[in-house]
Amino acid sequence: LNMAERRRLARRSLWQSGCAVADCNTMANSLIYDDACWVQSDAYKHLYCEHAKLSSPQPIFVQQCAVALEVRNMYCKAFGEFDPPIFQAECFFPLSEYKQNFCEENLRRKFENLGPSFITECASDAEVGEGYCNQWASQIATQSITGFLTCKAYPSFIQTYCEAKAANGAFDDQCASASLIGETYCSQLFLVTNEFYQWCFAHTSYAIAYCTSNPSAMSSEICQNDNRFTLPAGGT
Repeated sequence: LNMAERRRLARRSLWQSGCAVADCNTMANSLIYDDACWVQSDAYKHLYCEHAKLSSPQPIFVQQCAVALEVRNMYCKAFGEFDPPIFQAECFFPLSEYKQNFCEENLRRKFENLGPSFITECASDAEVGEGYCNQWASQIATQSITGFLTCKAYPSFIQTYCEAKAANGAFDDQCASASLIGETYCSQLFLVTNEFYQWCFAHTSYAIAYCTSNPSAMSSEICQNDNRFTLPAGGT
């Protein structure tokens, strides 16, 4: 038998004699990790992870605690309640209190200009992602912040993003071609820039606004040849 097998058999013998319970609790209280105790004792698992999360000056990250169904929510929550919250990707599991606290705190710090960064895990999460992305939409639209590709699947994000683009006079082909808000975006954009955009001309309200905006536009070939509306020949 190799040493690992001998150790496993010895541990089993201790468990059978009842000695290992106290032994495991002692190790848990001292934050000593033991494979046999982890597998065979739920009490050890809870006690070990409880001590890890209460460690000072901050919780100690233990992957086994973050993924074990019995203790992960209790354990991970400590990282979300720390000031400032500590990012742990393993704690983004379904119904995680940690991710709710972490992402909400990230947004609070953003509103208070405390300099948090965009967190892809918050944005892509099925439970908190859309609300998180919507709060970042205006900054993603107007500043050099990554996140558009992660957030673009959310309708509320696209609407807020495109509204910010239009208000800043910024053309965006994704907004212009969006089926639900493309026409509104292009109309709002034209009010700001009064310029021609090929992508927007497919939208009737934009085309009418552009072609009737001034004599030069009215007499242009693209306006004169458009059969969606009638303009005086030559723009007169």
